[in-house]
Amino acid sequence: MEIYNHAIGQLVQQGNVFACRCSRAQLLQYGDGGYPGTCATLNIPLDEKDVCWRIKTGEQLGLHINNWPQGIKQFNLPGDMQNFIIRKKDGFPAYQLSSLCDDVRFSIDLVVRGQDLWPSTIAQHYLANRLGADPFKQAVFYHHPLIAGADGSKLSKSMGATSVKYLREQGYKPLVVFNQIAEHIGLDGEFNTWQQLGEMYLDAVLIG
Repeated sequence: MEIYNHAIGQLVQQGNVFACRCSRAQLLQYGDGGYPGTCATLNIPLDEKDVCWRIKTGEQLGLHINNWPQGIKQFNLPGDMQNFIIRKKDGFPAYQLSSLCDDVRFSIDLVVRGQDLWPSTIAQHYLANRLGADPFKQAVFYHHPLIAGADGSKLSKSMGATSVKYLREQGYKPLVVFNQIAEHIGLDGEFNTWQQLGEMYLDAVLIG
């Protein structure tokens, strides 16, 4: 928490933070366009109860992200990440800020995420620019396609999808697990090791 609060304090000192009273119900009314900056000009005290803290993102910064296999390209913050939350109403840091701080602290240089987290990667690079977190900006990112279940929805822990850990605990052999994964991501053939599966997947990504 000391590291997170120090980063938040830096942003406050820069004048890049404002308090927001908007409820979850109000935010849903805005639709998919993101937060429109409703509270940005209200000068709500940061120590007011039941407010979250948002970062001011009015100034667009060219964000250079090393996204494998395309390489380094420049991106701008997407609309749904404008004025994103850095501190929640309960006083704890939001995901974007805590994830960035953790990656910097542990010198992470390779980040593998689903495509659905691409906006978060851009938001975290925006924060890295504001905080001078240069090591994070040197990391390589890979955003893989999401694996879908039989109903077309993404497989995820949060949605209760069966995990590899669960399959192993139920007695499934590694060979079975590897080939189930291959089927889900559209790879043909049989795979005896995770290395074979990984190499075939990388070849498919590079060729595709």
